Amino acid sequence: GLLFVTVQVLLPLGRAADLKERSQAAADAAALAGADDLRRQVITRWMVPLEHEADIANWVGCPTGAGAAADYAARNDARVTRYCYASALDRVQVRVEGRTEIKGQRARNQAEAELGIRWASCRWKSVPGSPKTRLWSCPGLEVPFELDHKKLRITVTSAWLEERLTPRLVS
Repeated sequence: GLLFVTVQVLLPLGRAADLKERSQAAADAAALAGADDLRRQVITRWMVPLEHEADIANWVGCPTGAGAAADYAARNDARVTRYCYASALDRVQVRVEGRTEIKGQRARNQAEAELGIRWASCRWKSVPGSPKTRLWSCPGLEVPFELDHKKLRITVTSAWLEERLTPRLVS
């Protein structure tokens, strides 16, 4: 009797809880990987001179970072079922599904990460007394650019940006 209950009820419950934890780890890893890939792409693009100020706002969109998120989910025995970087909210939103089934069910979870740039709140600003300097100004972050031969060149290093753009989980 007791052995039957243990084998038929308790072991599957414990395994289901383990799979749920693993799918949450996969969701967290996928969200952070997506945000980190987004950071890498932004820094790489900022190191190339801009032709127009408007170019900067069009770099990121819903799929930015999706490949890295899928890779990290797969490393954690899951697959991404939904991915989107919501630039106005600065949220990488990921849903995953575990690849292992228990009684026909797969564990599902979600996670969100942020990078620290709410793109919809960012604006170009002039610097008084410095007509060639422009700031890409976001809440909590101002990135200086210098106008040089009709192109905007960033005036900080990639390391400076990496210190300020730090992916972190938000849920």
